[in-house]
Amino acid sequence: MRLVSAERVGSYEILGHLGSGGMGEVYRARDVRLGRTVALKVASDIAGSADADLRARFEREARAIAALDDPHICSVYDIGERDGMLYLVMPCLEGQTLAARLANRRPLPLEDVLRIGLEVAGALERTHRANITHRDLKPANIMLTSTGAKLLDFGLAKVLAPSKANVVPGVTQIATEAPVTAAGTLIGTVHYMAPEQVEGREADARSDVWTFGAVVYEMATGRRPFDGPSAASVIGAILRDQPPPLSSRQPLAPRLLDHVVARCLAKDPDERWQNIGDVGRELRWIAESRAEAPDEAARSPLVRRSLFRWSSVALALAILAASAAALGWFGRGTPIEPSSRASINIALDLGLDAVAGTDIIGASAVLSPDGTRIVFASVDRGGIQGLATRRLDQLEATPLPGTVGAHAPFFSPDGQWVGFFAAGKLKKLRLAGGEPVTLCDAPAGRGGSWSDDGTIVAALDTRDVLKLVSADGGTPRRVTNLGPGEPGHRWPRFLPGGKAALFTVTSAPANHTSASIGIMDFERNLQQVVLPNAGLSPSYLPTGHLAYVSKGTLYAVPFDLDRREVHGDAFAVMAGVADNAVFGAAQIDVSAGGTMVYRSGTTDALRVLEWLDRTGRTAPMGLEPALYQHPRVSPDGSRIAVEVNQGATSHILVYDWQRGTRVRLAGGSGVNTSPRWSPDGQYIVFQSAGRLFSMRADGGSPAQPLTARQNGLQFPGAFTPDGKRLAFFEVTTGRGSLIQTAGLEVNADRLQLGEPVVYRQTSSNNPNPEFSPDGRWLAYMSTDSGGYDIYVRAFPDTGKQWPVTTGGGSHPVWSRSANELFYRADDQRVMVVPYTATGDTFAAGRPRVWSDRRIQYLGLTATFDLAPDGQRVAAVLSAAALEPAQKHATVVLNFFDEVRRRVTTSTR
Repeated sequence: MRLVSAERVGSYEILGHLGSGGMGEVYRARDVRLGRTVALKVASDIAGSADADLRARFEREARAIAALDDPHICSVYDIGERDGMLYLVMPCLEGQTLAARLANRRPLPLEDVLRIGLEVAGALERTHRANITHRDLKPANIMLTSTGAKLLDFGLAKVLAPSKANVVPGVTQIATEAPVTAAGTLIGTVHYMAPEQVEGREADARSDVWTFGAVVYEMATGRRPFDGPSAASVIGAILRDQPPPLSSRQPLAPRLLDHVVARCLAKDPDERWQNIGDVGRELRWIAESRAEAPDEAARSPLVRRSLFRWSSVALALAILAASAAALGWFGRGTPIEPSSRASINIALDLGLDAVAGTDIIGASAVLSPDGTRIVFASVDRGGIQGLATRRLDQLEATPLPGTVGAHAPFFSPDGQWVGFFAAGKLKKLRLAGGEPVTLCDAPAGRGGSWSDDGTIVAALDTRDVLKLVSADGGTPRRVTNLGPGEPGHRWPRFLPGGKAALFTVTSAPANHTSASIGIMDFERNLQQVVLPNAGLSPSYLPTGHLAYVSKGTLYAVPFDLDRREVHGDAFAVMAGVADNAVFGAAQIDVSAGGTMVYRSGTTDALRVLEWLDRTGRTAPMGLEPALYQHPRVSPDGSRIAVEVNQGATSHILVYDWQRGTRVRLAGGSGVNTSPRWSPDGQYIVFQSAGRLFSMRADGGSPAQPLTARQNGLQFPGAFTPDGKRLAFFEVTTGRGSLIQTAGLEVNADRLQLGEPVVYRQTSSNNPNPEFSPDGRWLAYMSTDSGGYDIYVRAFPDTGKQWPVTTGGGSHPVWSRSANELFYRADDQRVMVVPYTATGDTFAAGRPRVWSDRRIQYLGLTATFDLAPDGQRVAAVLSAAALEPAQKHATVVLNFFDEVRRRVTTSTR
């Protein structure tokens, strides 16, 4: 029987279910005595003779873990029994398992393979020195956390005889005592069982060495060394076959690593490494090596660098291969067959994620129209992000001047210029040299495309329409209109001829998984959605198809260019394309000649909601990872209201972080966003179906509309401190936003909004108005400077305005404990500004960094809120921050031939 939330097991209150295993269920729980979050492992329902076996396994696991003290082994807090139900209490680790990391079946970077391998080898060595074998090592039992890998689940562990384990100091001895499990019983997980385990023979420490080799092999290649369609076929492979050499699946892996893993996987235990410590020392030698072994140097004249820095080797090999293929020759000049396909891994230092702890805004790498040059997002050694370029027939990349903070690059039709967004502007730069030229304001650019006639179509802000601007600069002209429930249009791409453009129609704020694809015909002034709820980053292929990415897979659908309409069914072309549903873009670009570049991976990762203090320390609240955004702390600090995005839908979660209870709120549509607390903590105001709704925070009443449906999208701002007035804003197409305030009353246990009064028209599409604690001032975001900055005005408005930031800032939050105003900087750090207010004059001090820890970036979506005491913030952080970003892209030649082959296959 599964436990439910709020149920007590001893001194532990159940908060939620984490997972299931062979021995039972695992729950997130709170230790009511110490006030900490723990993991509670509870035995499954048992009966008969199995009772004694399960009890023995539970006690064995507790004794095994208790005997170990290692930073890379999950410790045990407690063991107990309630009404015959056995339970273990352990730390509740935040992170992901190695199995989850390997789920996409792609190899890990070598530095990660070595780091994780060293940490796990060290944990196993400590385990073996304590006379214990694990017997169930596998990726699912290795947790990757911010402090390194943690070895889990000692339920199948076996204690060796101490007298025999210490015969030779420093060498793991083999147990000769009778096994705990009956002979002939399989112990472990079949893909990671040593030969002696699958035969039902006794396992010892050398079995852990074998399994460790299997795990390292999988990390380095993305594939298990022994696999098959059934358990029987896997067992047969383990007993009979030799896996392909690690280097055959990962050619750039050091030969010594191949040797280390192969010896781990020897069939005969006597031929393996006899001590896991020796394996760890070999891995450490590889990691610390900076000089290449002579036999490795002979592999290729290009390979001249450290074994550890295999990405540099990959770059040199890939560039030569790419240049040869792109120019139509290889080896002695043999031409490439038109139908051939070559995939080249290129090690690029991609991405804003290295700076901001988030994923990339727009495509991280784009190709010139002729497919001979690439421009990509790059981060230098100082952590400064910008653009760089290289030709595919050259080895060196060149940083592009004046592109600090640039994102979403796109080429001119002749390949001589690159357009990009930076510092709140749309800019262009001649690749042959010179300084960037500013074309127009772009507070939060979301993609552009350059036509043959010198016109650029671009998305200049997040909640906005598409606009046309001359490539020589000037005033942008609006060309699309937002339809009902459409937050914005972005990532446009001209169709051939430049008379129409494809674009992404966003769905839900900060999660565009179910975005639609639209077409704007400029000649006929006709705007339409051609593929509803399809995917991201549409583009036209000369094969007669419209291509787009949905949940990591590239699709193509037949498309009539003349009629501007699709016909027929979409078919999958390629899986494993990274996409970012937060910004609504996929990591892919295709040149006019049929060369493609893409960044491999999956959709963007989940997020966590945690407390963050000024020192950068975080504390979990007890919520499982999800797509969180717009967190708001209740006035008394006991609860959090946060939007939980689920693709095409979202709801408001009210979470009591102390008690672990939660209430789900939903309103007039599937998308419910931007929650705000009433000052008494009784009500939540939020946006749904484009207008404002209110609901009791305890869920005790249905959602009630506060405003009538308007042409624009309405979003709630803050309440005045007395709760008698609400600020909100309405996004008005082509005119920014209109900030309004209205009186509030409570009638029959529901909020009622009075007649709105206009406060101010702003240039920003997301002013996010916030009342000061005394109600005399209103802070808001504006794009008067071209990018987003924070300003303060008096309330009621006296006509005076004071800038708080001048170098970028968003989401102001007033402190209730000091004269301080918090905000999020452009580099995603939380900043604070002291201020003074005398009479009708406001004076902001110098901004300073409040915490160096960078929070999640979701465009103009709020990702933090301040606790009432002003000492910590509720922050949305990336759940994938523990996983280093993939720093490579892949170039595919003759991609159009690949599409044609897929068409043939799909129509058979």
